[in-house]
Amino acid sequence: DGFEDYVEIKVSATDLNSTVAISIHNLSGVLTVKLAKNDILGSESIYTWNGTTSLGEKASIGAYIILVEVVNTNGSVQTIKKPIAIAAKF
Repeated sequence: DGFEDYVEIKVSATDLNSTVAISIHNLSGVLTVKLAKNDILGSESIYTWNGTTSLGEKASIGAYIILVEVVNTNGSVQTIKKPIAIAAKF
């Protein structure tokens, strides 16, 4: 509908050589799209998802999980999961 048709994912790191992987999954755990794969983080990095799949198609209406994995230089992994929904007008 042209209103809030995307989500911004902001990732901050204190270790500037940390890497990040960001993926979107449906509630069954099936991968919808990868937004980042071992990207090197700055002090704050911003990623955008416009609701499309890895095939470039519109994702189905429903709930999804944003999975963010940050790996710092000593190998420590921080995993963050956040819910998100795709909705439509009736």
